Amino acid sequence: MTKVTPVTAEIPEGRELFPIIWDWTHGEIPVSGRIVAADYHLDEMNVIDDEYHITAKIYTKSLGTTCYETALEVTGDKKTFSVSVTKYIAYSVDKNGKRNGEIIEQSKSQMNSQAKGFADGFIKDLTTLSDEEYNQRCDAAYYNLETQNSVKRYAANKLKAKKWYEKYPLEGRTISITFLFTDIKESKSSEFEYELDGLFGLDKPILVNVLSNNDDYIDLKSESSLTVQGVVKKVDYTDEYSVSTTYGIESIIIEEQ
Repeated sequence: MTKVTPVTAEIPEGRELFPIIWDWTHGEIPVSGRIVAADYHLDEMNVIDDEYHITAKIYTKSLGTTCYETALEVTGDKKTFSVSVTKYIAYSVDKNGKRNGEIIEQSKSQMNSQAKGFADGFIKDLTTLSDEEYNQRCDAAYYNLETQNSVKRYAANKLKAKKWYEKYPLEGRTISITFLFTDIKESKSSEFEYELDGLFGLDKPILVNVLSNNDDYIDLKSESSLTVQGVVKKVDYTDEYSVSTTYGIESIIIEEQ
């Protein structure tokens, strides 16, 4: 009897799994042939232990449109990684992408084939990307607040998290951030007119301070969602000697470009 088994592959020396996972779930997904659309979502991102849960929806068109929905568990150990499919179903959808047919569970052999397809895709990127292309994916994967803010959740202790932040510091990096705007005031800096305050994240949110010369921000209402791009000038972390059991980013200052 066919069993659902993980597909294992080697990680080339000098490369890491996470930048590939991040690109697949945040980058543009190419489609061709019968595949008319695809969406990959990173449901769980444990970059500390190289453990990821991904939900994938792939839409194919023949007489009608069918959505193949897959749940993946991906784990790595620096030298190898494995991909397991925990769910693989199919159903027809209408022109708006809403399910309009019964759910059909795919066979275990199809689940294994799906796992191999994803593993082969990850291997291809790990082995064929140029150093420049790979480094671009590293920058995108590690130097953003979504990744940085997740570290404190999974690190076994504060020192483990601190070492990770020392390896991937945000200061001096140009980042794009979407956050909850809360207030605006005149800046004390001679280089900027305004100082914006806000919050990033739901669980113990990061305090965000943005220095800007954009006059349009005067009309912003509190609790608006705002996206800015700028250089990170300062990052404050949890006091490592505090009673807190986690270590992570407490606040960040960004100079908008």
